Amino acid sequence: MRFGVRLGLDPGDARIGVAKCDPSGIIATPLETVRRGKGDVARLAALAEEEGAIEVVVGLPRSLSGSEGRPRRRCVSSPLSWPAGSRRPPYDSWTNG
Repeated sequence: MRFGVRLGLDPGDARIGVAKCDPSGIIATPLETVRRGKGDVARLAALAEEEGAIEVVVGLPRSLSGSEGRPRRRCVSSPLSWPAGSRRPPYDSWTNG
């Protein structure tokens, strides 16, 4: 695994939870909760830049039954579009569960 800080995003209907891991990739800690809506992706891009993230991992939520919930469909149908002029780190998705 490449050495460097990664951001983990936990998208929901109203908010996006953001965590970061240490450069070794061993410990993740909560960083911020970003409210969904105007400016949310710009804030995520700013956090990635501020933290020097080498990668962003987006959790794809499932409902308690294990099926695709609305937040998951929203993530898959609306991938992150970084604002023009900002550095976009590579990103990957991860299914919870």
